[in-house]
Amino acid sequence: ISSRVMGSPLWESLLLGWRFRHGLHDHGHEPRCGGGARNAWRGRGWRRLDVGTLVDDYAADAVIESPLAGGTTHGPEQIKQVFQTYFVAFPDLGMDVGEVLVDGQRAAVMATFTGTDHGGFMGMPPTGRHVTIPVVFLYEFKDGKIVRDRRVYDFTGLLIQVGTLKAKPA
Repeated sequence: ISSRVMGSPLWESLLLGWRFRHGLHDHGHEPRCGGGARNAWRGRGWRRLDVGTLVDDYAADAVIESPLAGGTTHGPEQIKQVFQTYFVAFPDLGMDVGEVLVDGQRAAVMATFTGTDHGGFMGMPPTGRHVTIPVVFLYEFKDGKIVRDRRVYDFTGLLIQVGTLKAKPA
């Protein structure tokens, strides 16, 4: 991965979250990192639900493929809408980064979303229920920006957790 990708707020947030989770940090506080990366850890992007910071990591012609985004979205304005929709539906949305795998200009990130459905999503009314959703992000980078972001969720599990889909116990 190029140094421009590795210096982006999204990349730093993902990598630092992984490092923190795996104990590679100073005295239980912040991961070892330079100034820009430390700022990312303190609240940029996902932690602050900062749409502008997250959108800045995407190329002008970037694509997100996600069932929660309504399929495929193109460009900064649609990507901004994707993040705004998530953050309205789940105003306490959090992301716990698990494994991060890198291969050239591609990365796979295994993570878990947690949040409470206070805003409703995908046309459904809010339920007030807490959810925990495994997710995999598959990123492709070019010139230091994300050009493709494919997201794979446990969508059935999400619908069961918010009470939209009923499941019989095994």
